[in-house]
Amino acid sequence: MKSESRGWLVGIIILLTWRMTYTSPFSYFADMIVDGIKTLVKILRVPPQPAVLLLYFMVSAITCGLLFLGRKQFRLYLAGFFVLAVLAHHLVICIRQEQLFDVSLPIVIVLALALVFLLIRNKTPGLFLADAFIMALPVWLIYDGLLVLLFSLFKWSSNRWSPLFVLPDNPQIHQLDGLLHMPWQIWTVFPVVLAVAPIIILSKNRNK
Repeated sequence: MKSESRGWLVGIIILLTWRMTYTSPFSYFADMIVDGIKTLVKILRVPPQPAVLLLYFMVSAITCGLLFLGRKQFRLYLAGFFVLAVLAHHLVICIRQEQLFDVSLPIVIVLALALVFLLIRNKTPGLFLADAFIMALPVWLIYDGLLVLLFSLFKWSSNRWSPLFVLPDNPQIHQLDGLLHMPWQIWTVFPVVLAVAPIIILSKNRNK
């Protein structure tokens, strides 16, 4: 399978299973990146509305960087790196709060799968696993933009289509309401473009 086809396929699967238990490590990875960016933006004291734009841009930029790394020789190890990053982050949270969470077991399972994929000769499963983490970032952008818009237009509650589609509790896109005298609904184009453009441009040539 071509890498661009693999990327789109994995992205659609992650989109449809975003908050389900067995794919929670991937949404957890995206949330981890987003929280890190929010912390950085807060330290830099960026005003709220520009901070949201910067958040979207940085999530897209990180997606571009990870897709670019997927073209390099060490692409086969990306899945292991992602899992270890998620595991380390989650362990710190578990230790601080002295409890386990629903996502804890899926993270351990994905870690075991990553180790297995590194050992077997067929590297395709490892590439799929790495793409699942990478595509979680543009999927996060889609959820915070396009999905929030669709739910608003159809006046659906945030858990109307649970567990398939579950909206974030506090979508960042709402903070853009009134920016440049435009409603937040118009601004949903921004995260959608930033989500789709990296996949179209950079998902090719990442090993078939």
